[in-house]
Amino acid sequence: MIEAPNNLGLRAPKPETEPGTWRGPEPLEATGLSKRLSPERRELLGRPCYAFDAQEGTRIRNGLTLRNFNLAGAVTRSLRRGAFPVVIGGDCSLGCLFGLRRSGGRGLVHVDGHSEFFYPGNYDA
Repeated sequence: MIEAPNNLGLRAPKPETEPGTWRGPEPLEATGLSKRLSPERRELLGRPCYAFDAQEGTRIRNGLTLRNFNLAGAVTRSLRRGAFPVVIGGDCSLGCLFGLRRSGGRGLVHVDGHSEFFYPGNYDA
């Protein structure tokens, strides 16, 4: 189980208001999710700082931070151990896909209210 409390790909719901999806893992854990799933390992990734504007050298909000948030690395490590990674987070689909691709994975189940695939060209940068 990989807990990834982030919201880096999401736009602010209103000016200077950080999206709250980074809280995703906490209430699920409070309900006893890890006790019920009984994972072999649990990895908690640190919560990255959210930026409201595109970061220097990118045209993407949180562009550098997204690159450095190591969710893909955690997914890759899990898959290479032969585990079935379950990722709990607020905005985690892109890192999961990259980790899966690097490991030669074959599928992804993504349960969410919307897609977080924001990049220049499909949202107003």
